[in-house]
Amino acid sequence: MLTATKCKAWICAEDDPRGPLVKPESGLEIRVLPLLEWMLDSHEQERYPYTKTFEQAAWEEIVVIHTSGTTGEPTSRP
Repeated sequence: MLTATKCKAWICAEDDPRGPLVKPESGLEIRVLPLLEWMLDSHEQERYPYTKTFEQAAWEEIVVIHTSGTTGEPTSRP
């Protein structure tokens, strides 16, 4: 998936005891995010409207977020 999407960065949570699931030599920029509670409850960040139309943003980079942590540990399939 990382290759197919031409991934440039790996994002992980600061409270994940496993840390980033990619190695530094992968060439990906590794970013550690603060806790979700902090991001949702932070009063330090002003909200801003997203005003671009689809046509204006159609070819901009996007963030693909994938997690298996919300449903438990990943399992291998036979």
